[in-house]
Amino acid sequence: MDVLVIDLTHGGVKIAIGLKKLGVFNNIAAYDIYNTLKEEEARLLEFHNINVINNQNDVNSYFNNLNISNSNNIDILIVNPIHSPFKVPNINNFKNNTINNNNDDNINNNINNTINNIKNNIKSNINNNISSINNNINNSINNIDIHNIHDNYNYNHNDSVGISINEITHHKAVELILNKWKRYIATKNIPVVEVTGVKGKTSVVAMLKEILLKKDPLVLSSLGSCFYKKGKK
Repeated sequence: MDVLVIDLTHGGVKIAIGLKKLGVFNNIAAYDIYNTLKEEEARLLEFHNINVINNQNDVNSYFNNLNISNSNNIDILIVNPIHSPFKVPNINNFKNNTINNNNDDNINNNINNTINNIKNNIKSNINNNISSINNNINNSINNIDIHNIHDNYNYNHNDSVGISINEITHHKAVELILNKWKRYIATKNIPVVEVTGVKGKTSVVAMLKEILLKKDPLVLSSLGSCFYKKGKK
């Protein structure tokens, strides 16, 4: 199974590398949809043999280059955040190994319109989605199996052309990456707090760290990972 990670601004770099380290996927690519990838991050992805996609033409080329003429089915996992303007391509466009590149302007216009709509509606939409996702994660965390990943898809589309596209969110991808670790710490009765949302995540994590400082917390945030022992980092 190949993987395409969308959005390298909001944790996509770490997700792509984390999925690579699991050792259960074939080729992994990452789409820098907002063009925010830093040079050091690009080098890190290159080190892990993760191909970076920079624009819509590269996305089209990614699917056009799939070897759909052979007898083997192609399985693709798309990791796409819940607020992403990226839409899963229509599999019917892959027939004869071609995608209509004349639609690029329409696609870009749709993305821009989607981004504007997201800016106007982001708070209500994200809050509703996060609530739903958190409930799904709580209900499924003990049942996740990395080696039976098909059971964890939010979306699946198959076609006679031999391509199966499956889509999960960034949240679900992180859950898959941390699954083995979570199962281990569950046996040690160690509580885990996951902070999600649009704004204030790092600040909330910092406050929780201060509250739980005497409990020797391991803190993972956008600032990196820190382990505290007896109040000291």
